[in-house]
Amino acid sequence: MLHMELLIGRLPIEAEDLLRKFILAFLKKIQFAGHLAERMSQDIGTDFFEWVDYITITFDDLPEFQNVGFVPDHVESESDVYYHPKAILPRVLVRKEGSKEGIPMVLAIRPESIVDFAVRHNLGMEIQGDFGSRFRQILVSEQDGHRFLAVERLAYRGYAVQPIEPGFVETLIHIKELWRTRKRFFPMKLKR
Repeated sequence: MLHMELLIGRLPIEAEDLLRKFILAFLKKIQFAGHLAERMSQDIGTDFFEWVDYITITFDDLPEFQNVGFVPDHVESESDVYYHPKAILPRVLVRKEGSKEGIPMVLAIRPESIVDFAVRHNLGMEIQGDFGSRFRQILVSEQDGHRFLAVERLAYRGYAVQPIEPGFVETLIHIKELWRTRKRFFPMKLKR
């Protein structure tokens, strides 16, 4: 009988543990990110890990990620992008200077609204990408060359700010209105 690992691939828990190791190193290094993660956990019971969109690593780090099941993802990016096919985990972007001493040089989180996030944290920085762009980002914090970003995606897996498609903004506004005005309360039928 084949070894179980050959049948199901590397367990996603190993991949998550590796990602958590790199993310924790970033949180320990970058004060703003570490403070935000602590507040998220204490104030609203949210695991910072669940907000992470991607981290960067070096080519030297890549074999460790491949050993736990990460494979190439074919998306629009200036970096090599890897994902885990058996789990919903943050992507890993591989760059020549993607990490330093086991700490990602870039970590990006994905809040629901990049504008609301920027206002809430008084960032005062310019958002890269116009409203309606499929990918937008803002620099949250930079410390010792490490960059903490927030990104917003609209059904786009790539990593490049794109021009807005004609008619897309109107469609986006319409969809957001439908979502916000949907019926939420329904009469309950009593069963006998």
